[in-house]
Amino acid sequence: GEDDVSPASSRAQVPGPAFSAAPLVVYASPATADALAPALAAYAAEAGIPVSPHFVDGLPALLRAGRDDPRADLVVLVGARAAAEAAAEGVLRPVAGDLALEVLPPPLRDPDGMWLALAFRPALIARDVRESALPVAEDYAALAEPAFAGKLCLGAFGSGANAAIVADLIDTLGTRPAERVVRGWLANAALPVFATEADLRSAIGAGRCAAGVVLAPVVPPPETSVIRYNAARAPSGELWAAGVSRHAGRPDDARALLAWLVSEAQLPAAGRRVVAADLPARHPALTGALVEEAARLAERAGYR
Repeated sequence: GEDDVSPASSRAQVPGPAFSAAPLVVYASPATADALAPALAAYAAEAGIPVSPHFVDGLPALLRAGRDDPRADLVVLVGARAAAEAAAEGVLRPVAGDLALEVLPPPLRDPDGMWLALAFRPALIARDVRESALPVAEDYAALAEPAFAGKLCLGAFGSGANAAIVADLIDTLGTRPAERVVRGWLANAALPVFATEADLRSAIGAGRCAAGVVLAPVVPPPETSVIRYNAARAPSGELWAAGVSRHAGRPDDARALLAWLVSEAQLPAAGRRVVAADLPARHPALTGALVEEAARLAERAGYR
């Protein structure tokens, strides 16, 4: 599914809090900045309060955000593993039951109510339409097949959704078959792994390789007659999750902002792309464990 739909089943009914003049502090990954910064500005204008976003790089910095100066009220995390770690390490406080249980279906929220999903960016399979004899891959494992020998662009394990894809392969196929798929990717790679998805897209556009995996973009790239994208039958991807900081100075205000973000579809449509059926319905603790196993698998296979 590449259709853009809101994750919310209905508008959240959250009483309007009494706002003070102090800014509401939001810490988030820089990966969310293009989509989140305009949304926070829109909320500030609508609610009549200042919102102060801080885009900090690295999970450790986000996990410290609740105690750093300025102290976070809301924390936005990228990746199911980051969300699981934040919940496990006591960085977040539970969201009140009505918001956690009614706004989003179970696959889009932490089972203990620690975070809610803002977006799920599916990983799409990109291909060069000039390679007319190349089959359309319906899943990520198909890219390890002989038809893609010398044709594959492969992103680094730590970039995009690659770690999540390997984790999902382990979950669905088992460890040994998943490792065979990863080794097949490496054998099919036309070039060394790419550090960024932008470089990978450029290589396909230049005809240096013919297929690869990229996240659905937050801001759509310029239209091209060369590259086409298709969704996998069981998409992996990148989760954006948000929760109220355990040490929030204004938890009620943070909860109101969180409700607005998940219910109002204020993120740009291309950045939201949330389809409940596309998100693997696993407990985040299991997802975190699978990503750890995926990292060990990648190390054994030489996928870095």
